[in-house]
Amino acid sequence: PFRFYIPLFGLAPNIQVSDYYFGTDKLSHFSSTGSIYFAHFVKALNKGRTAQEAKEEAILWGINDELSVHGYWASGVFSFADLESNFQGLLFFKRLCLDEKNPYLRLVDQKWTMQITPDIRDYVNAQWDETFNPSYLLPKNWEKVSKVLKQDYCPHLQDSLVRDRMSYYQETNVESESMIFIQKIQLRPSSRVPKVNEQSFKTLCLR
Repeated sequence: PFRFYIPLFGLAPNIQVSDYYFGTDKLSHFSSTGSIYFAHFVKALNKGRTAQEAKEEAILWGINDELSVHGYWASGVFSFADLESNFQGLLFFKRLCLDEKNPYLRLVDQKWTMQITPDIRDYVNAQWDETFNPSYLLPKNWEKVSKVLKQDYCPHLQDSLVRDRMSYYQETNVESESMIFIQKIQLRPSSRVPKVNEQSFKTLCLR
């Protein structure tokens, strides 16, 4: 059903923040899409939803976005890493001025005043790295990409640098509320959220 994706976008360059690597597109997801998540969160709160329900409504918006405009339709990819950076952006904007105890901004004498300097390292985690948190590719995309992975990347799976990084990611990985909720959605019989088991990098390399 997704015939109109546009395979013209180049890959975003990688950067490192703390000990995590990720594509620079995640910064846009964190800031721009994170602000959209926040808008959905506030809208849900104003409708009487609990904070947890409001977060889930924002995450659902992100899931549907990946299933359509900015996922399948744009690139033929459903990115779990994008969803994680979206959600961390929501947490950032929530703390920016809604946090009751330690907001970044506080209204003092009718002026918004910076109380704490934000640090993106508080939000970046292993799930931003698509080598650790792989995307789901539509079948025709996967057919092309899997050949490149098999030829150029599988031989490096046992390199010490790769093993050490994946071990570090595993040790420091903590499931966010977004990840937990997405996993629940995946279990629903009518769910359209893809599962990536058949596209596992390790499984591919063992063939």
